[in-house]
Amino acid sequence: MHQTSAVIKTLIENTPGYGLDVLAKDLGMSSAPGGERFLNAKEAAAYLSVSHRSIYRWMQEGDLPFWIVKSERRFKASELDALIKKGGRR
Repeated sequence: MHQTSAVIKTLIENTPGYGLDVLAKDLGMSSAPGGERFLNAKEAAAYLSVSHRSIYRWMQEGDLPFWIVKSERRFKASELDALIKKGGRR
């Protein structure tokens, strides 16, 4: 895990009510009608401090769940939060 991801993980774990959904709102990222935030591959890669190639590789390997929203692959903020909290993709 990159240093940025470690800092974000610490922030999420130690700040009540703070998660990727709050960070995404602060950064102006998209959300679904139900309030769940969906990030595109570029946003997910930036949040996890990895390359977009890693995002696509993890998707192909089945390590990163994704959703199809308007014909595009998207990632649920809550699932990225869970990935960070568990310490990685495996």
